[in-house]
Amino acid sequence: MSGHVGEATASPSPPEGLDKRQERYWLIERRCKDLCLYLDVLTRNMPRYEKYILSAKMREIGYLCLELAIAANKKQHKKTDLTRFNVQHEFLRQLLNLAVEAKHIDPRRHRIACEKLDEVGRLLGGWLRSELRADS
Repeated sequence: MSGHVGEATASPSPPEGLDKRQERYWLIERRCKDLCLYLDVLTRNMPRYEKYILSAKMREIGYLCLELAIAANKKQHKKTDLTRFNVQHEFLRQLLNLAVEAKHIDPRRHRIACEKLDEVGRLLGGWLRSELRADS
């Protein structure tokens, strides 16, 4: 294995001394970083005329999702950032689907990106549910 970003590599384990909540925050940030790295690899081979529009938007939203995860982790009232994160996450999903329908990315890479995006979505959904339970 050459260690390229697109290859399956084991994610680093969480730092020692984190409680369950901190570990969950660390995990979603780690998965968002993994998604950003894969989006960079995925969009690198897109056609030039799409590289500056669709691929740039996909990378931008990936970075925004990471930013919103970090912001929500650091704030006392998380619901607004988590809702924005959820909207951007769904927008990224739709852009990925658009890219594969337009044949700018191959179905295998789309499947891998969707798996990474789905994992972020599951973690985000759990986080949103726990915040909603805490409010009620």
